[in-house]
Amino acid sequence: MPYVAALGACEGLEQLGVSGVGVGWPADVVSEDGTGLVARVRASAGYAEGMFVVCSLAFDVEGGAHAAELPGGDRVADVVCGAILARVDAWARAVGAGGTMAGPLAPILSDYFDRMVLMGKPVELVYPNGRVAMRGTLAGVDVWGRATVRNELGGEVEVSPEQASIRAAK
Repeated sequence: MPYVAALGACEGLEQLGVSGVGVGWPADVVSEDGTGLVARVRASAGYAEGMFVVCSLAFDVEGGAHAAELPGGDRVADVVCGAILARVDAWARAVGAGGTMAGPLAPILSDYFDRMVLMGKPVELVYPNGRVAMRGTLAGVDVWGRATVRNELGGEVEVSPEQASIRAAK
């Protein structure tokens, strides 16, 4: 769900006139060069008398992003939440109509690739303790949300968001 919500958040911000944003793996909204955090997207889903999604969007105040200063000012929450809901609804319809699928990201994977600002660029794979595990190139994301980083020797490492994060190489 965070992947889907991040796409919606980017689309909502663009509706407000914010340009130059994309997705940083797995689900942050970042500047188009991948170095600046614009907003953190957190989302989870579950079932309780039907499906529900809980999503939070936190703008990076340290980085200078203030919701009130964005184009649209007091409409930011409505527009961005509306775009996230539209994206989640479209994803749910695609999953419901798809029968058996390769994985949960299959309906959005193409759009997700298009929004990933670090795809094909030099990145660092960073352990949760902050230590850089390796440097390489972001090579892809699979239908389960795992990222693949290709090192300088051509070897590939597949990683889940729980194992490490990815940032632009310094």
